[in-house]
Amino acid sequence: MKKIVALLSVAAATATAFGGVTQFTTEISTDGGLTWSSGAASVSTTTAGSTVRVIARSMIKFVPAAGDPAFDKLTSSRHQPQVTNLVTADAVVTGFNATGKVNPNFADGLNAGTDLGRAFGATTVSSVIAHRPSSSSAHFAEAAATNAPGTGTAGTNNNQTGAAGINCAQNILSQPSVNVLNNIALFYYAFDLVAPSTLNSSRTVNFDVPTAGVGLRGTAPNQFRGVAWGYNNPDTGSLVTVNVGLTDSISSALTISYVPAPGAAALLGLGGLVAGRRRR
Repeated sequence: MKKIVALLSVAAATATAFGGVTQFTTEISTDGGLTWSSGAASVSTTTAGSTVRVIARSMIKFVPAAGDPAFDKLTSSRHQPQVTNLVTADAVVTGFNATGKVNPNFADGLNAGTDLGRAFGATTVSSVIAHRPSSSSAHFAEAAATNAPGTGTAGTNNNQTGAAGINCAQNILSQPSVNVLNNIALFYYAFDLVAPSTLNSSRTVNFDVPTAGVGLRGTAPNQFRGVAWGYNNPDTGSLVTVNVGLTDSISSALTISYVPAPGAAALLGLGGLVAGRRRR
């Protein structure tokens, strides 16, 4: 994701300047959600063309600078998780509930009905589905955003502004405070990815929150990609919201390798030895 200057606009009677930014991180798991990693991960299989299930989750946090407000709410965020380097046979795990808040619990294995979907904020949100604008990419957004993030024209299937992204928000003070300095889980999704069919080969699938999939903030013509963080104004008792721009997101890449089982490798070696003796 390209860097964006941390612009801001304050939605209350305050003009405190600050230098903090918003950071998205995508984490992935290949063991049903028991362990998570960001950056590079790998998994291997001994069966050509077998299926590897990976769960992904988009995370968000505020990276402060000196003198920034003590935010304790994610007032509003719209983002579109994206997966690239897919092949046609790769399939999204269906059945997740993207219209209400869910609390993922993978202790009994992946349950698509309760473990996948929106994991933060108010309980009402427009339906979110998986779009495949091409065989090599997918993104999650509302039904209208069939185009890739940041593309389209006004009208049907427009996805230029990011407004159709997944809505995750705390828009009232009565909702619990959160530690915005640590990663907050926003959305869980999963894919069944196909391993290579060529022995000793690999493929890599990328998971990210692209800049173009984050909703625009501020007023035209000075809009920017970002989210709204919030805090309680001690003087008025009201929620103060501040639009904050983005820094780089942290993406993840899963490499899937097809390698022979140890026994199969030994048999291959033995076969070569026998063939060599026959040639003698």
